[in-house]
Amino acid sequence: MDAVFASGLTAIRTATTRLQAAGAQVSAVPPLTIPAASPQDALQTRAVAGQSPAPPPQADPGGRAPSSDSIIEASVDMVRAEQKARLGNALIKAGDAMTRALLDIKA
Repeated sequence: MDAVFASGLTAIRTATTRLQAAGAQVSAVPPLTIPAASPQDALQTRAVAGQSPAPPPQADPGGRAPSSDSIIEASVDMVRAEQKARLGNALIKAGDAMTRALLDIKA
């Protein structure tokens, strides 16, 4: 039973570490979207929907706009971390159910 609990806790610990790493990866990516305009810019009558007064993001040395691959990878890692945490939770619940069943048999 201890091995089941240990496996569950290890899975949850790994998921937490993976989630933290993915969050750090997301926060390290430079913004790729149009910067938020100030409320004064949005209220101007000459403002056109869908256009931004802000310049486009800087291109990298190769001339391409920054890629969002790291955000996609981080999102996938977050989903995998969630699945791993659910697996760890299921292992702990199964170990708890087995322990309760053994205690009921002995009683």
